[in-house]
Amino acid sequence: MKVVNKLYVIGIGYKPLDKRAQEIIYNSEVILASNRLFEVFKGYEEFKTVKDKIKVINNVDETMNFIRAEVQKSRSADVQNFRT
Repeated sequence: MKVVNKLYVIGIGYKPLDKRAQEIIYNSEVILASNRLFEVFKGYEEFKTVKDKIKVINNVDETMNFIRAEVQKSRSADVQNFRT
């Protein structure tokens, strides 16, 4: 079974999220945000539902390393599932 990793980039500001963005947010395993965007997101109605999924990272290199590690974990899990 091939695992497909998807990365969505959703811009936030001071207007509500559209339906597609809400769907993505609610179905995400992890939501990455900087401190500033985390503070902005607190004002959104979706925040209460997904706040436990949010990981705050303020550095681009750390963000990329986190994404790479998550992709690698996903691939490892897929290999383990294939072997069992």
